[in-house]
Amino acid sequence: MDLAERRLRDAAHREAPPPQGARLLTAILPDGRTVRLAVAAPLAPAATVSHLARVADDVARRQYSSTVHQRSAIRRLSRRVTVDTARLSTAKAKRAAGMRRRLVARYQRLDTRVTKAVTDFRTRVDRQLKIETESARRLGRRDLWDKIVIASSLPLFAAYGQQGQLSNTANLALTLSLLIWLVGDEVVQSLFGSDEKSVYPWRDTDIWSYLAPIGNILTAFWLFGDRQNERFITGVTTVKAGVTLTEVPGQTFRQFENVDLSPRIAPDHRDDFETFKDVRVVATVGATRLPAGAEVRSIGASVRRGRLHLTFDVVTAAPVTTGPAALGEVDVAWIVDTADPTPPPS
Repeated sequence: MDLAERRLRDAAHREAPPPQGARLLTAILPDGRTVRLAVAAPLAPAATVSHLARVADDVARRQYSSTVHQRSAIRRLSRRVTVDTARLSTAKAKRAAGMRRRLVARYQRLDTRVTKAVTDFRTRVDRQLKIETESARRLGRRDLWDKIVIASSLPLFAAYGQQGQLSNTANLALTLSLLIWLVGDEVVQSLFGSDEKSVYPWRDTDIWSYLAPIGNILTAFWLFGDRQNERFITGVTTVKAGVTLTEVPGQTFRQFENVDLSPRIAPDHRDDFETFKDVRVVATVGATRLPAGAEVRSIGASVRRGRLHLTFDVVTAAPVTTGPAALGEVDVAWIVDTADPTPPPS
């Protein structure tokens, strides 16, 4: 037992400071000897060490308790972190799933709207293309039949029209007939057609379009069929030259021939033509079948009361003493102007 330790123990309750300087220790060896040892540095007394041990135990217990508390707290924190992590993961997954569902629903609605809009647009485009194609076909057919109607009017203007007289009644009537047969169906449709508006800008050809060329021709024939459409009428009249027997050489025989022009004049113009005076007429010899030496001279032509009067002389070179009463035949070609020779008053 160290004396200083004893003093320290005894003075522990008095809070005496530990001894300073060298200390003497008595140690009992295993063989029973007692040995004194001098220690230069002072050693801590047993009370101090016990106190330190107790303090260390207290600190260890406190640390253990703190460690236990911290471990419990860490476990609770771990469990809370795990629970919170799971809750956050679940919430995040739910939010992500909800966002995906909303995005999918939104994109589905948008895709449905876009698809519907594209489908409607394509449908309108296809419908418009069909309408345009059908309109082009209708326009082509209408143009073809309108050209046929116009072409049918060309011979009518040539036959019944009056050249150089635009305001002539015949020209105006032919023009009006052409316009009626060209656009008459459109006018009738506009006046008496249904109020339902067609999607096509042009009406398709119908029975009117197909009958328009024939109707135009028949209309002109109905209006002008009985009128004198040919101003000049022509013909060739064969005249048998009659003679009387004579012994005088170089005798002249006067020939007469009348031609009825009524069959060649239109009925509406016939009565007026018979009243014309000084009708312009030209006649000439076309061919002769007379004896040798005979010739035709002094041919003349005139029109009176709708009849053509032809006159000419046949001169023979030799006397006619025997034979038939006719020398032969003479073909007289003639042309008559059927227009009124009297100029209209100015």
